[in-house]
Amino acid sequence: MAKSMQTYFTHLNYSLGDEDSLIEYRLLEDNVNHVISIAGSGARILPLLARQPKKLTCVDISQEQLALTQLRIMAAKHFEYDDFIGFLGYPPATCSHKKREDLFNTLPLTIELKEQLHRLFSRHQWAPIIYLGNFESTLIKFSRIIRWVTRGKLDTLFTFNTLQEQKNFVNSADFPNKLWRLIVLLLGNANVLNALLYKGSFPKKNIPGSAYLHYQRIFKQLFQQVLAKNSFFLQLLLLGELRFEAGNPIETEQHVFDKVKEALNITEINYVLGDIIHTIKEQENPIDFVSLSDVPSFFETHREKVFLQDIKAKLLPESKVVSRGHLRLAPADTTGFIDIANEYQTLFAEDVTQLWHIQVYRRAC
Repeated sequence: MAKSMQTYFTHLNYSLGDEDSLIEYRLLEDNVNHVISIAGSGARILPLLARQPKKLTCVDISQEQLALTQLRIMAAKHFEYDDFIGFLGYPPATCSHKKREDLFNTLPLTIELKEQLHRLFSRHQWAPIIYLGNFESTLIKFSRIIRWVTRGKLDTLFTFNTLQEQKNFVNSADFPNKLWRLIVLLLGNANVLNALLYKGSFPKKNIPGSAYLHYQRIFKQLFQQVLAKNSFFLQLLLLGELRFEAGNPIETEQHVFDKVKEALNITEINYVLGDIIHTIKEQENPIDFVSLSDVPSFFETHREKVFLQDIKAKLLPESKVVSRGHLRLAPADTTGFIDIANEYQTLFAEDVTQLWHIQVYRRAC
C-alpha cells in the first residue's frame, strides 16, 4: 500500500462523499451473487444493497469509514424513512441535535462501535452527520470563500427549474464570470487541494492539460448538464449545505430505502478492515461486481498497472469492475477485460458531480 494512500484514507474523510452513486446503482443488476465495494461513507453501499445481492462485502482501510457504513445500514434497518433522512441530516427532514442523539441511542450497535461513533458525534455536538467528514468540511470552508468573493451572487443558480434558464444566467452579464474564473484558479489548484484536503497525499496528475482547465471543464459541464439544485456537490460547494431535497443522493430515495430494508432480510453483509485488492484475492465466493471508487489512483506505479490482473481469477465471467479517477487515471493492464465505459456515456452525463473519469471493465469470458 502506498504511504500516501494509507495517510489519506485512515481517517473519516467522507460522511456524504464526492461520488454520485447513481452510476454504480445503474451499472449493477439485481440479485447477483457477490458484490464487493469500498465502504466510504456508506452512501455508496446502500444503493448497492438495494440491488439485493446474495452477499455484499464492504472494505475500507479506515475503521472510521467502516463504522459509518455500519451505522448507515443499521439506521436503515431500524428507522422509518423520515427518521433515517433526518438522522443523517438531509433536507427537508428536520432533526434536532438532541433527537439525533436519542435516535442513535436506540440503535443496537456493538459496544465498541457505539463508543467509537458516540465520541465522534459528541465531538461535533450531534450536528448533521453528512457534514462531518474532512471532505465535506473542506467544501463548506470553500463555500464561505466563494460566497464572500461573489457576494452570494451564485445563489441565483439555485432559483432555476430548467436547464435553459440556468444556461441563460451562466451566459449572461449577471453571472460573475471573472470572479468565478479567479475562484477556480485559486481553489481548483492541485497544490491547494493537496494542502487543504489531501494533506500531502494528492495523487500525481496524469491526465492531459492543467488542473485549472480540468476544473473549468468540470464546472462548464455541470452548469450545462445538471440543474444546480439537483446537485448535492454544487449545493455543498456554493451554499455550504444541502438546502434542496432535489439534490439529495440516491441513498435517500424512498424506493431505494424500501429495497434496502428488504435486502437486510436476505443479503449477507460483511465488513473488512483492509486493502480491497488483497481482500478480493482472499475471497472464496467468486465476484460479480467490484466498486473500487478512486482507490487505484492512489496505488504505487507498479500496482496501479497490475491491480486488474491481481483480481482477475476471483471474478466471474461477465463481471464488472468500476473504477474512478479525478486528476489521475490508473493505467491498468486490461488483458482479459473489455473496456465498456463508452457504452455508458449517457449515464455518466447524469453524474451530478462531474468530478470523475469513470472506468468500467467487463471480465471477458
